[in-house]
Amino acid sequence: MMEEKFDAALQDVGLREKKKEMITALSGGEKQKLALACILAMKPPMIILDEPTANLDPVATEAFVSLLETLKEERHLSLFIIEHDLDPWVSMTDRVLMLGRDGRIFYDGPLREGLQEHAGNLKHQGVAMPMVSELALQAGVAEPPFPLTIDELRRRNPVLEGKQRVRKDEIPLLRAENVSWKSVLKDVNVTISNGSFTAVVGPNGSGKTTLCRLLAGIISPSAGKVEHPFGKKEQFRHVGYVFQNPEHQFLTDSVWEEVSYSGANRKQVQQMLEWCGLSKHVHMHPFRLSQGQKRRLSVATMLVNDQDVLFLDEPTFGQDAASTEHLMNLIEEKHRSGTTIVMITHDMELVDTYATRAIAMKEGEVAFTGVPEELWEEDVEAFHLKRPLRAQIEEAAYVPQ
Repeated sequence: MMEEKFDAALQDVGLREKKKEMITALSGGEKQKLALACILAMKPPMIILDEPTANLDPVATEAFVSLLETLKEERHLSLFIIEHDLDPWVSMTDRVLMLGRDGRIFYDGPLREGLQEHAGNLKHQGVAMPMVSELALQAGVAEPPFPLTIDELRRRNPVLEGKQRVRKDEIPLLRAENVSWKSVLKDVNVTISNGSFTAVVGPNGSGKTTLCRLLAGIISPSAGKVEHPFGKKEQFRHVGYVFQNPEHQFLTDSVWEEVSYSGANRKQVQQMLEWCGLSKHVHMHPFRLSQGQKRRLSVATMLVNDQDVLFLDEPTFGQDAASTEHLMNLIEEKHRSGTTIVMITHDMELVDTYATRAIAMKEGEVAFTGVPEELWEEDVEAFHLKRPLRAQIEEAAYVPQ
């Protein structure tokens, strides 16, 4: 009887054929589906999900949300989603509770009306607008009814401005030549140019983090070589790395000590803590911070230094709208000051807004290198990506002559 329940739950989430596989062998999206199957087996009337797609690539996110929408309709399930990012959930949301920074609910009702009513205050409260609504506001076409879908926005003929990317002479700073690492990377060749802002994108498990750790000198290749202009002893003064898991880089017993560990002076430390919203937590142990605060601290420990190269692995994970914008502004400021930025991300809106170059990984190989505009012309779904909204709207509006 129990076995039948388990099999039915696995069938519901599309994992029946992987019943005997090790959990560690599953992709990020499959692990999330497995967690959902464990809940479905108990047949609850309601499921609460806390940022369920935060670690998934765009295609896995779409598949997971679609699965939930189907289960909601077929099982008459009630879903309670805790989220920073509204975009994947717009089509299935019939009620939204908006919480402010003080922890109080400032709106309870339909999504469209809530966005319309509080448009000017949402970012301050840490609530992210759906990208369609954000672009409508930027283009001055957000009159009622507030647009929530690409079709609704496109019908208003918005004028959307893309990022003006200044092409510079590309001077190689880091280079991987015929690099392989165990079974993860296969004969990779890639160059990071001095002063560039490079986004590394691709599916979960495609080798993004391994490539960046090799380029940063944290691990050594199984074959091939990585070239950089820094001496081996000096490398870690010139190269900074923000890990995907913040706890992996904490070394001290307080927030203050963590930021000052590199030798930054008192004024620099205080300023960085204020910029990252951590000045009230200087004596707290880093492991006692919230996940979002841990992420900001991990970024702060690197931003306070003057490295030539800064690697960031999913720097905006777990951040609300205001914190994400603030964090990216700090990273952009670092880039403008001359630091070469290499950022792993699943967020194509960030790539479209900030990156000057993009590297797309697929199954341990570099499948694309170039400017983001060229990437949007590729079959991005092959890399488990979705075009940024601006590119989707331009594509939908394009009529061949």
